[in-house]
Amino acid sequence: MIAIKDAKIGFGGIRLVVNEAVARRDFEIMFKDKNDVYYNNPGDFSLYSLGLFDSLSGSFELEPT
Repeated sequence: MIAIKDAKIGFGGIRLVVNEAVARRDFEIMFKDKNDVYYNNPGDFSLYSLGLFDSLSGSFELEPT
């Protein structure tokens, strides 16, 4: 599970991804569209790992806070 933090508004929605590598790849792709807020303000966004989601059991294992 990951969340993207916007320096201007705080955390956005939670996203479920298969692993950290996929999360990083998807995050990088978001910055390639010149018409997107991510492309125009890259310093405003940070990627955070919230924990793991087990798709077989439906359980969450949250990162320590």
